[in-house]
Amino acid sequence: MLIKKANCSDIARLSSLQVSIFDYEPPYTPEEWEDIILNDTVFCALEPDGSLAGAIIALNDPSGDLKLDQIFVDSSRQGRGIGQHLMNSFIDLQNSLSKTAFLRVAPDNKTAISLYKNNGFVATTGVIEKYLSPDALQIYRKFGIAHTHSSIMTRSPQSPD
Repeated sequence: MLIKKANCSDIARLSSLQVSIFDYEPPYTPEEWEDIILNDTVFCALEPDGSLAGAIIALNDPSGDLKLDQIFVDSSRQGRGIGQHLMNSFIDLQNSLSKTAFLRVAPDNKTAISLYKNNGFVATTGVIEKYLSPDALQIYRKFGIAHTHSSIMTRSPQSPD
């Protein structure tokens, strides 16, 4: 398994894999992928034959923290440690930047929550406003929507031993 930083030549494969996994939200457009690759960080997991097995997206959030935006692994390749390899790359990046990392996860996504907890993320309460866009926050407040559709988890950077 090779983990590499994505470049613009990976956009078509990343987009195709993202669409196959996340059928409940709109995928990134090619322009959005290009912006993320050029201004943030995407790591790809490649099989020995060069095929894309998974990816992890790390965004520089306006809060100053590092957002784990998405991690995804081809469904036919799950359970082989690919997600952990991607997570290791994300954590190395986070530690090198000395930034707090955060993510949003559905409370019923037990597999993802287990991966995050095993990698030092902890459930966080009371700070969700820090990680919502002003528009999203306004909608939540206006309609009194509880934040039950996702939970925030954070991880502090670690110093090298």
